[in-house]
Amino acid sequence: MRFFLKKIAQTFAFAFLVIFLSALTVPVLARSHFPLPLPAPPEIFGLKKKLELRLTASQVSYSNWAAGGDAALSYAAYINTGLVNNTKLYNVTLQGKFAFGQTKIGGEHVRNSLDRIEVESSTTIKKKKYLNPFASMQLLTQFTRGYDYSKNPPVARSGFWDPAYITQSAGSGIRFNENVYIRMGLALKETFTKLYPAYSDDPRTKDKVEHFKLEKGINSQTQFKFIPNKNLRFLSKIQLFYNMKRIKDIDVRWESQVTSKLAKYFSVNINVYMIYDNDVTSKAQIKQTLSMGFTYNFF
Repeated sequence: MRFFLKKIAQTFAFAFLVIFLSALTVPVLARSHFPLPLPAPPEIFGLKKKLELRLTASQVSYSNWAAGGDAALSYAAYINTGLVNNTKLYNVTLQGKFAFGQTKIGGEHVRNSLDRIEVESSTTIKKKKYLNPFASMQLLTQFTRGYDYSKNPPVARSGFWDPAYITQSAGSGIRFNENVYIRMGLALKETFTKLYPAYSDDPRTKDKVEHFKLEKGINSQTQFKFIPNKNLRFLSKIQLFYNMKRIKDIDVRWESQVTSKLAKYFSVNINVYMIYDNDVTSKAQIKQTLSMGFTYNFF
């Protein structure tokens, strides 16, 4: 637990440093793009759609390069989608995050560097500022097989729907303002596996291997956003799942992202994603990504 808290503190410190440095340096580099802080937008009712495509790529090659080096090629594609129906009485949201990327260095085989499928839907009834009943469902999985490249040869560890996590939750939320929203409720977390049952197997049953796991608990989600102007945005979301049978084992998914828009179709993104799931590993899993590339909003 001490190790987990230390990693939480390190991740929070890194995310804070990222937003602090971005807030200081980006306006200096592109001052003309950054007007005064935006006022809080009024609540918009009706149907709102979102489809954003982001592409990044890099390539290096050598010919008779005396200093040495390996050719390298990497690419990544991100798709963010959303559909929101907002009325005075309720809010229905459907959103998806899809990402895939690969890297090839020298004569090595192509390696997956990014692979994510996340779909979430929620319905919220607007009662009062501090009382907003909700029901939600979230799906997490990946597109292709994932490998542990520290092994030689690489060892497959995961695949499409292997594992897949589905979490259903119902409870109440609190919206302090347009930038801070917290919700908590009772939840069911289901884990599905096929070829890689380490994510779902119960170590206490030595005579069989489980490919499905159901956990009952409490799920909480905190969302925070900071948008000082139209070209700089900070988003952070932390999800906690408390297993009722093992309350000390808290599953954590914490993602923070800073996006700086440099031009109409180009942006810089810094993403920190931390996962803690004691059923998979006793250590916190941390992924940090810095990317710059083409961004296009269809609507």
